[in-house]
Amino acid sequence: MKNVVIYVNPAGVRAFGKNAPDIIRKDILSLFSRKNAEMVSRALDSAKKGGHEHLNIEEGESFFKATISPITGDDGKAIGFVMGLLDMTRERKLEQSRMDVSARFMNDIREPLRTIQDSLQKIKGTKCAMVCSKLLERVEDEISSADKMVDELFSVLWPAPEKAAVKMRECDISRVLRMAIHSMEPIFKRTGVSVENLLPKELPSVVCNNEKLGQALINLLSFSARKISARASEGMMSKDNNLIISGKPIRQRDGKENVLVTISSSGVERSDVEEALELVTIKQIVEAHSGVFKVVGEEGMGTTYSILLPVYYRYR
Repeated sequence: MKNVVIYVNPAGVRAFGKNAPDIIRKDILSLFSRKNAEMVSRALDSAKKGGHEHLNIEEGESFFKATISPITGDDGKAIGFVMGLLDMTRERKLEQSRMDVSARFMNDIREPLRTIQDSLQKIKGTKCAMVCSKLLERVEDEISSADKMVDELFSVLWPAPEKAAVKMRECDISRVLRMAIHSMEPIFKRTGVSVENLLPKELPSVVCNNEKLGQALINLLSFSARKISARASEGMMSKDNNLIISGKPIRQRDGKENVLVTISSSGVERSDVEEALELVTIKQIVEAHSGVFKVVGEEGMGTTYSILLPVYYRYR
């Protein structure tokens, strides 16, 4: 009950990456980083009252699903605890790979489609449009079909937003953001978009479906990069081809605690993006997480996308 480890099995030794003598008789909290120690401490306090706690623990490159269950005496009161760790590191790396591939795929497919679409719009204002009207209509139909195919493939890779609500759990929004930014790095480099990451080292855990929210963030970053790159290629921007990403915990007037994530696109006007289909999909995903998605901006000042998500322990 004093959080001292009295036994660890061989699998536990491997999970912690230490020798058994380095674990036995140690305070369990000393085996984790500060953030995880605070989370485990809260779980132990709850387990002392008889509850079973489930945690997601990320330590360096390792990721575990943990369960803390009380050992009870004859009177039903807790006299100690068992912590089970399920190593999910491989599955998490596969998730990152999946996000990387889907981010690059969505961008690599949609970018040339948008380029062709923009070119068609320019042709429509010329004499060529009158001669080639039927051909232009056919090309537009093919682009529309290709767009639908991409959307259908996206729905296969990532289930419909409303299904995310069934799988909600506590998740580290900082980590989801880092994974999304990492997935987009090759695309940022190719489009010439620089990223200013102002995220703090830690943010409170939120109510989240890792995969769905991660894909929404990737889509938003990809959409922003594409818009910035398009305006830069038209000579409408110079040094302002950058994204600023930030996040902070906030308390609403009603006392509810949330995490606010903002992505600012310098030089991209709100009027250029507010009707975009991609933003409608992102809004649906965020709202399925009991969150709020907004697009704000003023002429000449750029556009800021904000995502507001409820803090996990307050949400429960």
